[in-house]
Amino acid sequence: MIKQILITIYFALFFLTYINAQDHFFLMTDDWQTTGIHEFDTHYMIIGSSSTGYPNYTNYINFNRVEKEGIISDVWQYPFEVTRITDARNQQSFSVLDNKKVLGITYVAQVLSGSLRKSARLILNDEMTAVIDSSWVYPTDDDAILFNTLQHSDKILSGLLMQDANNLDVARFRFIATNSTGTLLWENNYICLEPCWMYPLHIIPTQDGGYLLTVEELRNPPPVGPEHEVSTLIKTDSLGEFEWQIYPGGVGMPYTSNDILAVATDDGHILCAWTDRRKLRETDMSYQQNEDRTVWFAKIDLQGNKIWEKNISEHLTEWHPRNYSEMYQMISLSDGNIAISTRGLIIKITQDVDVIWVRDAKPPLFQPPNVSEFSFVGLYGIIETSDGGFLCTGEAQLLPGDAFPNFVQTGFVIKVDEHGCLEEGCQLVDVEEVVEEEKAHLSIYPNPTTQAININYHLPHRPDQLSLNIHDLTGKAVHTQPLLTQESSVNIELDKKLPAGTYFCHLIADGQVIGVERLILMR
Repeated sequence: MIKQILITIYFALFFLTYINAQDHFFLMTDDWQTTGIHEFDTHYMIIGSSSTGYPNYTNYINFNRVEKEGIISDVWQYPFEVTRITDARNQQSFSVLDNKKVLGITYVAQVLSGSLRKSARLILNDEMTAVIDSSWVYPTDDDAILFNTLQHSDKILSGLLMQDANNLDVARFRFIATNSTGTLLWENNYICLEPCWMYPLHIIPTQDGGYLLTVEELRNPPPVGPEHEVSTLIKTDSLGEFEWQIYPGGVGMPYTSNDILAVATDDGHILCAWTDRRKLRETDMSYQQNEDRTVWFAKIDLQGNKIWEKNISEHLTEWHPRNYSEMYQMISLSDGNIAISTRGLIIKITQDVDVIWVRDAKPPLFQPPNVSEFSFVGLYGIIETSDGGFLCTGEAQLLPGDAFPNFVQTGFVIKVDEHGCLEEGCQLVDVEEVVEEEKAHLSIYPNPTTQAININYHLPHRPDQLSLNIHDLTGKAVHTQPLLTQESSVNIELDKKLPAGTYFCHLIADGQVIGVERLILMR
């Protein structure tokens, strides 16, 4: 009731500004969260999930029809009489095939031994106004959580987390293909070499006819520990047969790699992105939040070789790290660029990872003091719309503030223009801010190197003290170099005894880290 009253009051004010603008609108929905989006000529269909909660637990897949003027004109629900339901895990779980819409879901089925998670598909009509077939359920006696469903050529591809009830320490990733009627064409299993659960995130068709799979491994799940995530890429052929696997961000010690995303690029390679938002704490050997977390990118060829690597943290310093270091979707755009949806932010980059703009997409209602600054807003789904803008769906967990006296969990829809603006002209303000706030810059070449490196650095303000510290993956400082504040470059001969591997170069001004670059040393 509180949520409905707040929505009514807010819309009365909000629509005075946005009701006549197709380029911008914001809507809260009755879902717990929204993840799927499809654009029609006159409207959008938004897919979400909700539940009656205790004690009945009737769960629903929700379909919200949103007119392009920003009005929810119709809502219908598909019910499940089960104890828990999870809809599509991400935007990729929704596909189009033969004038039908395919939605991958996970639900909890009651069995003789208790309950079991099942993977299933809803086949909807072309208008997405009715479910015409819900008979396909993945045939297994194990828990099967469906993470993505992608239509490619004449196949429906799915990635599932399979958990054996007799061995809860290990959960394998199963990659399957069916035809449009649900007949299994092929299936392949991938498993960690140590206790872990494998979460398949995205399926990317590659130029050679195969597939690239982004996967997050939860290493050492309880009670093994120390628990941490590791992001990996798996390359398969056209039948899902394993070809190679790499870990672009490493396997931990001291940083974990999270939220891996990838897209195919015009040159036939793969651009992947990940974060390092957790760091090993030596005192108790547990992984905690990394306060210096960043977003990393790498270009990978189809043989699994890393061509180059960079991060964009210097462009994101004005945003709180937690807002950009949880990433959900990365999509290719019609203008050849790339968009990323994160925790409250939309980021637009080129294929060479030059930042075009960064936008805080959260509406004023989701900003402090209306809600606590620790509220969560995740942009789970993003598409490019026919007018060149973007439509985002997601979940907000809003802690009490001026507008919300109680905790609220809600789905939402945000439509922004081609500049990522919810409010008209926000890109003009950003240009002024960029001119006023010059950033520090650090670069290293050659990288990789075998011995010597040249450091280039640019400082917006001259500090009293400046140095370059090089750390290994354990966090140990292996080289410290004082730098002259009136200079802009220095050549460094690395110790010949340093082993080959990955190192981090920190540019430190007056005791504060103002730039970080990763260095690859080859011997």
